[in-house]
Amino acid sequence: MHAALLYELVGEADGDSVESYLSRGFPAVDANATHYLDGRTLYFGDATAKVEVEDRVPVPDEEGIHKEKQIHRETHYTEWYADLEGGWAGISTSDGEFFLGMLQAEHGVVAEPQDVVLDAWVDHLAEQEGAGCWGMSYADDGDDGGAPRAGAGFHADAGVRKLPTEGNSAVGFRYRWNGMPVRGMLAKSGYLAVYNSWTEEQFARFVADEVWPYTTFDADSVDLDNFRRADPSSETAVADGGDDQQSLDDLETVNDPSGGEN
Repeated sequence: MHAALLYELVGEADGDSVESYLSRGFPAVDANATHYLDGRTLYFGDATAKVEVEDRVPVPDEEGIHKEKQIHRETHYTEWYADLEGGWAGISTSDGEFFLGMLQAEHGVVAEPQDVVLDAWVDHLAEQEGAGCWGMSYADDGDDGGAPRAGAGFHADAGVRKLPTEGNSAVGFRYRWNGMPVRGMLAKSGYLAVYNSWTEEQFARFVADEVWPYTTFDADSVDLDNFRRADPSSETAVADGGDDQQSLDDLETVNDPSGGEN
């Protein structure tokens, strides 16, 4: 199985490889590399770090119980994927956000979380050989005057023909891709899981070919009709990653930008 929360890497990468960093305790990165058929390199591996997390903890006194801010350190771990030339990265869990900060410190690229325009991807799914749906969830806010609705279906209650035209939030799918069966789950939030016993290169190619063209910074702001009519492009925007660099030597403790919330 391979799984990833998808991020766009904004900015021109300083350097063309992700190196292992294993000799100095935390943080630590174990990096490997494989090559696409077109010659691009995919880096993948796992990483761990001590992350500062802020909590609100109850504190009793004579006047009652109130909450105070408390900062403590947790050990976080993630599996990761990074295609510096393709402009995307993936982490297996939100606890892995520290690794994206390490990429920024080492390569000057900023990781922006991506949504999936799932309603358009569902159209793509319906056109594939052997397409099937084994699970789905959806939510519709009723913008057209109807009442808001939400629901989920699995196995007999799911199917490609049962998927709504709009409002899909997660889809369990199966079809044949490049002659291979693929079974997985894709969420509007940018999470992809593939349950086949694939290599990292196969998973990354699936991301690049089948999912990345349907990603965007904010799926709710997309004009769905125009998006469906257009030919989705996997080209990513390139912007200035900034000059605020930080050495990995200074990252013994990594600040968690999410405050430790998953």
